[in-house]
Amino acid sequence: MKKVLCLMALLSLSVVNMSTSSAASQDQLRKVCATAKAGNVANFKKAVKQTKVRLHTLYESMKCNELSLLGFAMANGDSPAISYLIKKVKRRDLAVIAGISSIDWFIEHGYEDTEAYAILQKRLN
Repeated sequence: MKKVLCLMALLSLSVVNMSTSSAASQDQLRKVCATAKAGNVANFKKAVKQTKVRLHTLYESMKCNELSLLGFAMANGDSPAISYLIKKVKRRDLAVIAGISSIDWFIEHGYEDTEAYAILQKRLN
């Protein structure tokens, strides 16, 4: 009986790991990047939901043109989707973009006068 329970527990762990890594197709991930770039919050939420992966998991692991999701969206202009992203992603994940502090990244790229920068500063401080 113990062997059966151990085997079932082991199998359930492997299914969970496979489902998070392969749940989102490449097309769905591209759509997340495109909607973050476009800036419509409703479309962004819908694209994230279609991946069946939690937003903070996507934020931690996905890149859009070699940038983080936030960096990619900011490079294409300030938008409500960026504000939504900043509010929903875990603070510890927001703290660093491309290996430097996110506040410094925003300043370095000239985004310190944006609404997203103000929301990021408020969220991190």
